Amino acid sequence: MRISYFFRKPSPHFHSIEEQFYMMQKELPKEVIFENKYAKYSSRGLFRRIYITIQAAFNQAEINHITGDIHFIALFLKRKKTILTIHDIGSALNKKGIKGFIIRYFWFVMPFKRVKYICVISEFTKQEILQEFSIKPEKIIVIP
Repeated sequence: MRISYFFRKPSPHFHSIEEQFYMMQKELPKEVIFENKYAKYSSRGLFRRIYITIQAAFNQAEINHITGDIHFIALFLKRKKTILTIHDIGSALNKKGIKGFIIRYFWFVMPFKRVKYICVISEFTKQEILQEFSIKPEKIIVIP
């Protein structure tokens, strides 16, 4: 089995998500082959995000796992082969106006429709998602 893990562009300031996945990857069975795919650009601006999405579309595997932050890439990944990990939904709840609408729609609403499963880090996050978005509870898996 081949897995592509999709990460945001590496940053010296933000790396906790990556560290969690690196630890998990060490525990994968030997027959699982995985590649970590890093966004070439920071998730800022329309054209950079389009590039990140295209880059992801060309780097798919048997399983595609979006590790967080760049949820919008789900729009161009194969639906039945894609998993999205959500760490929290604060950005969907805290932003207002047009920016809030864009974040809510392209980071949550559309990606939720375009992935097979959503992994969350707590029951609290799962309940927040169920409260804020129209989604089937069985699509969300809690992995503490």
